[in-house]
Amino acid sequence: MVVNKLYFKAGEIASKALKEGIKLVKPGASLLSICETIENRILNLGGRCAFPANISVNQIAAHYTSPPEDTAKIPEKGVVKVDCGAHVDGYLSDTAKSVALNPEYEPLVETAEKALNSAIKWVRSGVKISKISAVIAQTIKKQDFKPVENLTGHEMKRWNLHAGLSIPNIPSLSTNTKLRENMVIAIEPFVTTKKGRGRVEAGKNAYIYKVDNKRRRDPSVKNFVEKYKTLPFASRWVVKDFGKPALNEVKKLVEKGVLISYPVLKEIGRGIVAQAEHTLVIDKNKALVTTKRT
Repeated sequence: MVVNKLYFKAGEIASKALKEGIKLVKPGASLLSICETIENRILNLGGRCAFPANISVNQIAAHYTSPPEDTAKIPEKGVVKVDCGAHVDGYLSDTAKSVALNPEYEPLVETAEKALNSAIKWVRSGVKISKISAVIAQTIKKQDFKPVENLTGHEMKRWNLHAGLSIPNIPSLSTNTKLRENMVIAIEPFVTTKKGRGRVEAGKNAYIYKVDNKRRRDPSVKNFVEKYKTLPFASRWVVKDFGKPALNEVKKLVEKGVLISYPVLKEIGRGIVAQAEHTLVIDKNKALVTTKRT
């Protein structure tokens, strides 16, 4: 193995922070408080945030991190997805788990975990991505649920959270690329109910941003590059680091295409969504899980 050991350190940190965040998912709990607790835990453990902690509830599948002064609370019932990541000197991790606050949705959450674990068993050097996708889709459909087709897992490289290859939750002809030894990937099945359409759409709001890699030398984003490097950051981080007026600058830079925004993603049919995720280092004969839960 030639993969840097810091990938495993980042995975351990993210796993511990996720565990702490999951404990806080209770009806009436503040989403903002959960996000900040997870992020502070990552810092206290010696890491840095790979991206803002995401707390996505019910039909919201991904990309919800609390904006500044967020008053949103965990609902009495439903499914809460907690997604976080850490990095150590740019070596990344990404992990997620769902909580069912309504027993009706426990099978949905269990199916996401089952799809993830089934896929991990197939991950090794030389296996086609389409095989991993097929295992995910088959596991989900066997439980009479739907995979979310337009959300995917992803390859990771140092300082690059989404580094080229995608790992879809359904197989396609475009996923015949083979996994390679020492590659680092995140596998993240998203599952929805029969009511759902199996696809997500972008909402009007975005609270997560990133400097466009092609524009990172632009003088207008110098402060953001120095503070956040090439990784995603939250609007509330901007307020904390640069003051509230900086949000207007963020909006202008998004319009100019210098910053990329990540809108909140909702299931098109408004089906409830569950998610499970691990970061893996690919060995010749198996996958090594860096975000193993303890």
